[in-house]
Formats: sequence, structure tokens, C-alpha cells
Amino acid sequence: MLEIQQLLQSFELPQSQEQQQFEQILADWTACVGDVIAAQARPLSVQRNVLQVAVSSPVWTQTLVFERPKILQKLNDRLAVPLEEIRFSTVQWHQQPLLDISADTTTVWTNHPCRCSDNSSAKGKGKAAAQASQLCLTPETAFDQWLTRIQQRSQHLPVCPQCQCPTPSGELERWGVCSLCSAQKQ
Repeated sequence: MLEIQQLLQSFELPQSQEQQQFEQILADWTACVGDVIAAQARPLSVQRNVLQVAVSSPVWTQTLVFERPKILQKLNDRLAVPLEEIRFSTVQWHQQPLLDISADTTTVWTNHPCRCSDNSSAKGKGKAAAQASQLCLTPETAFDQWLTRIQQRSQHLPVCPQCQCPTPSGELERWGVCSLCSAQKQ
């Protein structure tokens, strides 16, 4: 098994120019925009020399559109291939950032959702104990852990008056029943 891991690690894919450019932007982002803006705006990708940036709110989007020339100049001063444009959007702000491709594969695999469980049993036992308790070796145990988490999340939800299933309160306010019962009515 160790030999396979060593073999896989020996195959390093060459990074594309856009990936290298994006990694440079990530490294220089806070220095170029400052701590306040960096807390409200996160670079997502570079495509065809256009930087896509997720922003926390429409107000910040408008503010950064006005600051775009300054930010673009500061970034281009640090890049080998200059950016042509920066686009700001709130759409992807609440999504998790993509995994860093250069991240250690062991860390990525250890934190993969299929291996994670409720850490309540590992609390206070240290990081190694928490990671050891997160290992789930079969699809069945991964499913069981997922089901448990879903059941825990839905415990405090109100129930649909028609099917008695836990239902988000927004659905009850909008339709008076859960979305499944509402769809069946139509």
C-alpha cells in the first residue's frame, strides 16, 4: 500500500498557467486589497484572464466595482500574466471554497465527508483521537452516520400538518404544508 502511495505522489501534474496565476493571486490577495476587503471578498478562479471573486453582500460588490481599477493594478503588478478584468458576485459567497489542489492528500482524505462522523465522542481527547473516531470503513457506516446527522438536524423542526414529517418553517409559512405535500396538491 505504501508503494502505491509513493507511486501516486510521484506523478505530479503540471499546473496550468491559470492555476499558477490563481495561486499567486491567493497568496497576494490580502496584501493587495487589505484585511477589511479580504474578509468580505474571496477569489474563486481565473478563467481567460478574468478573476472571479465571491463577495459577502451586494453593498460590497458595488464598493469593489468602484475599486476595481486599483485592485486590478495592484494584482497585475505582482503577476507575470496580467489580468484583463475582475468580476464580483455574491452568488458563490456561501459555498465552501474549493479544495486547494496542492493540499496534502492525506489531509483531504482524512477530512472527506464519507469518513466524518459526529465528533461528540472524541471531544476533549485531542486531534488524533478525533481523527481516529472519524474513520468509517464501509458505505453502510457512512450512510448510518449521515442518517443520524440528518435526524439530529430535523429534531427541532415543526411537522407538516398533512404528512407529519419534519418541515422547515419557511415551507409551512409559504404553503401551509411541506414542499412534497404542496407538490402533490398541484
